[in-house]
Amino acid sequence: MADLFEENGWNVTTAGNGVDALKCAATEKPDLIILDLAMPRMDGLEAVRRLRKAKATRHVPIIMVTSWDDPESVAMAGKFGVDQYVVKPFDTKDLLARIRTLLDRNPPRPIRSMW
Repeated sequence: MADLFEENGWNVTTAGNGVDALKCAATEKPDLIILDLAMPRMDGLEAVRRLRKAKATRHVPIIMVTSWDDPESVAMAGKFGVDQYVVKPFDTKDLLARIRTLLDRNPPRPIRSMW
């Protein structure tokens, strides 16, 4: 996905697990965050909970891109504050449109970062 985002003009920062994603969010000040429910060291819902609790990231749009398509996971993600929920495999054009919509709602800072 990082290549796809870079091809569309966005700067990308990646993290290999939920703990590192939180650290990156604190230092990079992203305009958008993309997470999976299944991540090592901290699952996506816990990462979202912490991102929404932190002053610096509470208003950053979050897209959950995951293979979990059960209604309970979708509902929990919404309850925790996920803005968009995308099930793998996904349509690339649909994901890019969702990203643009969220970024249009929250004008980006000069440097954009995503995971």
